[in-house]
Amino acid sequence: MVDEPQRRVWAARLVAPLAFFGAATVFILLLQAGLNGGYRVKSGDTLESIAAKFNTTVDDLLTLNPNVDPLALSPRQRIRVS
Repeated sequence: MVDEPQRRVWAARLVAPLAFFGAATVFILLLQAGLNGGYRVKSGDTLESIAAKFNTTVDDLLTLNPNVDPLALSPRQRIRVS
């Protein structure tokens, strides 16, 4: 027969890794969602159209994304918008 302290130890050993896995999953999903104001470029998007969507300017987008070539945006590429 299992007594109460052993049951608690068993429960903690089961729950702790599950809680860690859950927290890590949430962290990764938030990171992928782009906590920094990311936008995923869609086919046909231009910096001008993206700037209009987010009520900003192309110059601001270029400042936030210095490595982005404005003439070579690709679908699914992530850019910062704020």
